[in-house]
Amino acid sequence: MQTKQKLEKEIQEVKKEMEKPKRWRAEIGGKYWFIDEAGNVDFNMEENDEIDNYRFKHLNYFETREEAEQYKEYLKAIDKMRECAEYFKPNFNIYDKIFYINYNREDKNFESRNNYEASLTKIYFDTEKKAQYFIDDHKKELEIIRNYESV
Repeated sequence: MQTKQKLEKEIQEVKKEMEKPKRWRAEIGGKYWFIDEAGNVDFNMEENDEIDNYRFKHLNYFETREEAEQYKEYLKAIDKMRECAEYFKPNFNIYDKIFYINYNREDKNFESRNNYEASLTKIYFDTEKKAQYFIDDHKKELEIIRNYESV
């Protein structure tokens, strides 16, 4: 009998866990953090208004100041990568060789790779030289990106 009660309790705990929202959101009147239009980390009180909903929907909504600061640093690192890639956009209709930066988990290093296909979410470089330059000269940014994306 005790085993049945234990199993029922575990099932209830799993159900509770499954009911929790996937993303944190403050209660009405609660504090949340965001990055403002000038790039500063700021906080606001949740009112479930148009601004709060926009920030939440567009992933600019954080439980702690630290989370907002980490996201700000991540955005700066991504922007630096795009800048070094000269905002290159691959033409998905032409099979040109394009380059991207990959983290090799086995060797624990960053490497330039090429491909004839493009993913919609990667940042591409038009030359291997530009990708390698970013690897060589922007290790801090690469580590910020890797840590934030939990590669």
